[in-house]
Order: sequence, then C-alpha cells, then structure tokens
Amino acid sequence: MKAREIREEALYAGVRIVVPDHVHRARQPLRVDVNVGDPVTPSPTEIDYPALLTEPFRVVAYPIETVLAEKVVTMIDRGDTTTRERDFADVALLTRRHDIDAQRLAAAVAATASHRQSELRPLAQALNTLAGTRQADWDRYVRRPASKTRSPRPTPTRSPPSSTSPTQS
Repeated sequence: MKAREIREEALYAGVRIVVPDHVHRARQPLRVDVNVGDPVTPSPTEIDYPALLTEPFRVVAYPIETVLAEKVVTMIDRGDTTTRERDFADVALLTRRHDIDAQRLAAAVAATASHRQSELRPLAQALNTLAGTRQADWDRYVRRPASKTRSPRPTPTRSPPSSTSPTQS
C-alpha cells in the first residue's frame, strides 16, 4: 500500500491511498482519495463499491452532486486555462450514468463555490474559447490508454461536453 499527499490546487489538499490488487495477471489497484475540510453538500452517502470476485462492499462517499460540483467549480475557476481534460470526460460520464437531482447539484455548486471563494458564472462563459484552443489537447487525451487516465474513455471523435452548467439561467 502507498499513500501520498495530493495537492492539485493549493487550498484543497488530501491523501491518495493506493492498494495494489491483482487477480491472476490482471492488475487493478484500488485508489482512494481522502480529503478533509471541504463541504459535502448534500451529506455523505453510502455506496456499493463494485468488486471483481466478491459481493460489492459499502463505503461512505461524496454524493455524485458533490463530485460534479467540485469539477464544475474548478472548470469555472480555471476557465480557458483548465488543464484537466479528464474532468470533462468525468462530467460527461457521470451525468450519463447517474440521475442527477438539479436542486441538490445547485446546492452543491453553491456550497463548493462559497468554500473556495469562487465567483459563479455560466460555465459556457468561463470556457468560451475552449473548443477552438484546446481541441488538440482533448484529442491527445482521448487517444491515451485508459490505464493512464483513470477515467473511462470518452468517445474519441467528440469534443469536450457542451459548456453548460447549473448556474446558467
């Protein structure tokens, strides 16, 4: 097992724990990011964590709305200078796979932005030139092997998800 400090943004530190795991030749480490001090809106929830050879096990985790809120607020904060193509893929995947409660998402975005002292504005406004300036970066991202991205692969022929957010009217 390995643990290391993660500090993707100076204000939001945490620890990433990696537990090696394998079945025969297949290797799939369990990665867990532990953060403290961030608001969790709505409250943490129990989820079933899938397992390969046994029944799923339950863990306490961020609700999907909090995960999305953190990614959306980061996108708004960084705007066109964002360097996290993975966040676009994650948002697209999570919103396709899960039913998202708009009111809970709006509350999570507001709580996250308040905690980070971020000014909310429409995501489309924050990312207004992204498609033209970052297409090559997106294309490189979708061509990377899935093992290097830790995110399920987006469709290679598509640009990043459309720039909409719960903060748009």
